[in-house]
Amino acid sequence: MGQFTEAVQKLYIAYFNRPADVSGLKYWEKQIESGKISIEGAAQSFSEQIEYQRSYGAKSTTEVVRSLYQNLFAREPDSSGLQYWVKQIDSKAVSIGNAALAITNGATPYSQDARVILNKLNFSSDFTNKLDTPTKAATYESSTGFQTMNAIMSSISAYGE
Repeated sequence: MGQFTEAVQKLYIAYFNRPADVSGLKYWEKQIESGKISIEGAAQSFSEQIEYQRSYGAKSTTEVVRSLYQNLFAREPDSSGLQYWVKQIDSKAVSIGNAALAITNGATPYSQDARVILNKLNFSSDFTNKLDTPTKAATYESSTGFQTMNAIMSSISAYGE
């Protein structure tokens, strides 16, 4: 596991509610480790990818922020948090990437939110590590594989699966 594996897995969870695919994980880790992009830059770049556009392109900022909270914490955002992030993004005070990163890293330690992220992160890391052959990795890298894992990830809570 690389130095930035956890950070990259968290971005996949935040944006897509699924474990990283092997090629994506390796790509983003290499970009960050080499200094070609920062974690913040990677977070923003995720919001510019085709998968993001397919998932969120037609959605309002409110819907995107709600999705981030669901993906990360398995819950709706509180109204003040939702209003804050929508205002910050819509006013261009922060990018969606910086908001996603801040929301991801904003869970209070030992809280229910932190437990959900930890459970999703552990599951994602274990899953990606098991894609240890090119055949296994290729099987996952499809819209069907991603949708299946999204459904599984949606069942993970602070108390496990």
